[in-house]
Amino acid sequence: MNPGNAQESMVSIAKLLAPDEPDVVRGVRAATDGDPWSALIRTLSARGLAAVFDWEEDPGEIRSLLEALPSYPDNLSWSWYGAYESEVDDLDQAEVVERLLEVVGECCVRVGKVLLSLETGSDSYAVIFMSADEYARVPALGLAGLEAVRLGQWSGIDDDIAN
Repeated sequence: MNPGNAQESMVSIAKLLAPDEPDVVRGVRAATDGDPWSALIRTLSARGLAAVFDWEEDPGEIRSLLEALPSYPDNLSWSWYGAYESEVDDLDQAEVVERLLEVVGECCVRVGKVLLSLETGSDSYAVIFMSADEYARVPALGLAGLEAVRLGQWSGIDDDIAN
């Protein structure tokens, strides 16, 4: 993909992820480091539209970050969280975070939302919520680095504790 097409694809995803935030599109277009993808993540994070955190982050803090997002689904249940805390006692921290995100992603599906992960190129996570209808438009943009988070995706654990 040539650089102009890549940037226009990034502008398209910026418009999809933050339709009412023209500053996000401006941030992608103004990427001075030649990396519109990183500019997108930085701009979304700076405006509180994406949760960006490290794999070492405490699950309670991640939950707070997710709940603070304007795209957070009001009807997303956390009734499973106590079972989750018991289940992850024996996992290492990276697995604890992966499992948390997978269960949240699975719960999103039940309420017509998607937890979207944006590849950061590091051991951090950048996530945002979007409607399932909006997510259906993502593949047409032809970008790698965006994925809907679902149960078992990273951890390989497919027991649904959110039931």
